[in-house]
This record gives sequence, structure tokens and C-alpha cells, in this order.
Amino acid sequence: MRVIGLLLAAGSARRFGADKLLARLPGGDTVLATSAGRLVAAVDAALAVVPAADHARARLLDELGLP
Repeated sequence: MRVIGLLLAAGSARRFGADKLLARLPGGDTVLATSAGRLVAAVDAALAVVPAADHARARLLDELGLP
């Protein structure tokens, strides 16, 4: 069986007060990079959902292996 993962990265994080996906974790990586890396490592294929106008986030995810 093939497992496909979906990373939902389209929220505005209003309650967090900032873009939480770009917040740095203790190791220095962002929440987005850490989540994407762990997802890619755990599944056969992965896709990310980002806002249509957020080209920077889409480019970063593409570099991390998530189209």
C-alpha cells in the first residue's frame, strides 16, 4: 500500500500572532521545515497546501521535496 501525506500550510496564524510556520524551533529550523522534513521521511509521497499568493512558502516547500 502506498501512503501519501498532506501538509496543510495555508493558515494565517492569527491567534499565534505571527507566521507560526516560520517560527524557529530550539534546533534553529522553522516549524515548516521541520514538519515538511518529517512528513517526507515518513510517507511514500507528499503534497503541501499553501495560499495561492504565497510564492515564498511554496518555493521553500518545493526545495524541501514537497510540490
